[in-house]
Amino acid sequence: MAEAKPLKAGSTGFEQFLSTDTIPATALPARSTISPSQITSDQDNYSPTGWADADVVRLDFDTGGRAITGFAAWTNGRPKVLLNISGNYGYIPAEHPDSTAANRAIGTSDHIMQPYSGIVIEYDDTSDRVRVVSNMFNAAVLGFGNLRGHYYYVSAASATAGDWGDFAFNQSGTGAALGTAASTATQAGGWQLSAGTTTTGACAIFFAKNLLNPAFFGSAHLIVSFYIRIPTLSDGTQTFTTSVGLVPTPSSAALNVNNSVVVKYSSGLNSGKFLAVSRDNAGAETTADTGITVAADTGYVVTVCIDKARSEARYYIDGVFVARITANIPASAATGQRAVIVKSAGTTSRTLVVASLMFNSIF
Repeated sequence: MAEAKPLKAGSTGFEQFLSTDTIPATALPARSTISPSQITSDQDNYSPTGWADADVVRLDFDTGGRAITGFAAWTNGRPKVLLNISGNYGYIPAEHPDSTAANRAIGTSDHIMQPYSGIVIEYDDTSDRVRVVSNMFNAAVLGFGNLRGHYYYVSAASATAGDWGDFAFNQSGTGAALGTAASTATQAGGWQLSAGTTTTGACAIFFAKNLLNPAFFGSAHLIVSFYIRIPTLSDGTQTFTTSVGLVPTPSSAALNVNNSVVVKYSSGLNSGKFLAVSRDNAGAETTADTGITVAADTGYVVTVCIDKARSEARYYIDGVFVARITANIPASAATGQRAVIVKSAGTTSRTLVVASLMFNSIF
């Protein structure tokens, strides 16, 4: 379809606008701004009074770390500017199932709305999703201004403990060790976590060194992410389990830890697919199938999010929402980030490669 050109009144009737013609500012429609009531609970299919034709929406969040899981359709066809006018953060979780599918936001994790900042959203009619096209939030500047929280991030490099100020590792069993794996023509290099040559060997890397639990479940919005690959898969003879996510006292190489939210892999677990797990204070677990069958020596970005209210854990793999768990959520307990490989059968060493990891808390 050809692009339509606006018309104007000419000396002999209507004629098309010329490239030099302009529209006076006074003739343009006024910008519509609304100030909805304070957000004191999670909002599904958000549609405050005036939403449909608003250009600017002034959002006021309380201290609960509230979510907007989706946005109702709007009629003016223009992008919307969402301004956080409060001193508290809010967030837009990607592909959240509590909102109608067409009202959900696309994203690779949670879109954080920091205090006194803005987000621009636009509706993508082809994808039938809301897209965040601009966000002032930058996790790397946490601790500046009034945005409170942690941001730990490292890419693989030295495997010498003394070289690191906030990253650390632990191992147990003969031959278990942290080393490095070179990059290949198709894969990134990374730390190589080796489980060694005993049937119970293990190796873990974690944040934060000398501060094992940088945050508390229930005190902050927590996001952790790992770029991993498994060079040789687990099988019935050389069997191991990998686990990445949030666990208390992450220096431990124990596999199943109470008060944890993780993504696990093993050949005998969930038919070899990544498994999302939430484990409560008493050791009861709820699991969810991510649908992602693990392939050997293939890179995956695994992200785990849990909200401040401890109402749910959300799991993303390669930027795609894959699971949500709302039961057996961890208690209000101290936590840190960990990647671990634990052997359970066989005496041939198996490895987990971690190219980078990130821990983000917003208070």
